[in-house]
Amino acid sequence: MLRQLFIQNIALIDTLSIEFDTGLNILTGETGAGKSIIIDAVNLILGGRTDRDLVKAGTEKALVEGSFDINGKIITFLSHIGIELADEHVLILTREITMNGKNTCRANGRMITLAHMKEISNYLVDIHGQHEHQSLLNANSHMVILDKFGGTDLQSGLLAVSATYHQWKEVSTALSSMMGHEQEQAHRMDLLRYQTSEIESAALKKDEDEEITKQRNLFINSEKIMNIVNRIYQALFEGYDNNTGILNDVRKVHSELSELAHYDRDFINLQNKTDDIYYSLEDIAIEVRNSREKYEYDPTKLDEIETRLDIINKLKRKYGKTIDEINMYYRNCMEDLDKLENNDHCILELKEEQQKCFIQLQIDSQHLSQLRKNVAIEFQSKVIEQLQELGLGKCLFEVFFHETDLEPQGYIDEVLLTEKGHDHIEFLISPNPGEPLRPLVKIASGGEMSRIMLALKSIMAHIDEIPSLIFDEIDTGVSGKMAQVVAEKMIKLSRNHQIICITHLPQIAAMADTHFLIEKQQDELSTKANIKTLSMIERYHEIAKMVGGISISSVSLDHAKQMVDWAVKYKAQA
Repeated sequence: MLRQLFIQNIALIDTLSIEFDTGLNILTGETGAGKSIIIDAVNLILGGRTDRDLVKAGTEKALVEGSFDINGKIITFLSHIGIELADEHVLILTREITMNGKNTCRANGRMITLAHMKEISNYLVDIHGQHEHQSLLNANSHMVILDKFGGTDLQSGLLAVSATYHQWKEVSTALSSMMGHEQEQAHRMDLLRYQTSEIESAALKKDEDEEITKQRNLFINSEKIMNIVNRIYQALFEGYDNNTGILNDVRKVHSELSELAHYDRDFINLQNKTDDIYYSLEDIAIEVRNSREKYEYDPTKLDEIETRLDIINKLKRKYGKTIDEINMYYRNCMEDLDKLENNDHCILELKEEQQKCFIQLQIDSQHLSQLRKNVAIEFQSKVIEQLQELGLGKCLFEVFFHETDLEPQGYIDEVLLTEKGHDHIEFLISPNPGEPLRPLVKIASGGEMSRIMLALKSIMAHIDEIPSLIFDEIDTGVSGKMAQVVAEKMIKLSRNHQIICITHLPQIAAMADTHFLIEKQQDELSTKANIKTLSMIERYHEIAKMVGGISISSVSLDHAKQMVDWAVKYKAQA
């Protein structure tokens, strides 16, 4: 429920803080005092449309903040969108609008999107005003109302239709894409064949580019490599600067050690080590000599390497940064080509799947329609019962199902099928005996529309499980005895819901559990709106003004006291 509302710089309001209570909260005041501004402010924190004209003249920005006591499903939803609750029973919604069009939404201090704010509001508050009479006149809203009333069984049927419908649309979309322009598909196949052929002809090997690049570097630097190899070979056999080579010197050392070993056997070990050194150096010399063939410059071989690298790099520029990516691109092309080459077979399969989904959609839609017709009987009965309580005892009400034209084979034309089935539903009413049932749009009386709206909300409020209902002067056109009936209906609703109601009827105001008075204060420079919670004595005087006008007579005051005292007794028994 809405516990507290803070408003700053909205229209006539500088700063206003209202603490609402459970039960029936009534707001009264003179026309133009600012009552509807409060509803506009609540709409803002429920994700309603903004209007820069709402920002108080002379200020740059406006702020609305609402504190809600919450429980149930909304806690799960808030967790889903990442809103943490320091106190799991409190949610604070904030909306700030500026003159330059900036719009900021927050939930418990965290910025959220306007879409999320609207979704959150679905769990919190339902606002009903005179403007909603217009939405009730729109037949498209009637099926939504009936579906909500239908409960879990009807909702399950609705979900089944929606799931089958989206499956059918998905298959239909795939089929349309598959059956695209033949010339476009032919061009696509030509391109795929060219690309796959180009990659195939290259016969790429894994890591081939790295190996060829290495060979290329060797060939480019072959002259430097050969010079180094020759110097090493010369050092081993001839020595630098035409001196004796290293191998010859080691041979001489070996000979000297051999001679020493004749005198001292300890030199035999050194002689053996010298042997090892000699043979190791000799192996090095042989390998160096043989390697010279490997590094001999061959312009033909280098051209081959350059050509191969050019092919690989060209493929990289077109199909991937690495050979693995090029091969992956090739596999994807082959899959696409295979699909296109087998297009006729795929189209046939999709057509069969589409027909299967369509038939199932028809079955699910027919089942849903029957569920709705069953629910409509109970709904009609409850609406008529509510209307009788509201003084429309002679009223007839019917949920009318427009007949769907069927094709000769009994199938419903697919243009009539939606994710909500094939039904077209409209509420019909006959307020007076002898009048035919007609669409609600044909009803001219504002009082009748107000009572129909209240009847529907009385039925739907328990189903919606929305904790707070706001009524903005929906009692337009209601007076006398009917005003008393509407007031009693409000009290019954307030026992299970928080009700916030703006009214001009003393009968409804007398029923208030909490009564707020909105007043407009003016001076030469400004006009401001203020609000106060009325004591019992103040309520007597306010209702007396509503009964008899600005001048309060003893008669009107006594009447007001009687109304409030009677309301207290009625509420105690309700």
